[in-house]
Amino acid sequence: GEVFGGQVSLDWTRQALASLPLGGVMLLYTGAAFVQGRSPLIGELQFLCGDAGALLETDEIDPHVFGEELQSSRYEKVERIAAIGVKITKIRGDFAPSLTSASD
Repeated sequence: GEVFGGQVSLDWTRQALASLPLGGVMLLYTGAAFVQGRSPLIGELQFLCGDAGALLETDEIDPHVFGEELQSSRYEKVERIAAIGVKITKIRGDFAPSLTSASD
């Protein structure tokens, strides 16, 4: 699925989940595009964390950042881009990174 600039964040999360020890934490600050009131990136993070036995916590820090990006044709479906803070805690020890996504 299209995550509108969030692929690097997903890649970092996959890598972290593969190496985090039980109880380990990953913190991430990133931009998240919103389409029809939902963030595809957050949806993908939820899928990854559920698959990996990790707890996902997100906090919207600033609801409108990177406004100039919304002028680009590749963001024509995007309503807004928010700055989010993400905390991922590994609560189960077994994980093999999935190459699929929530939208597959």
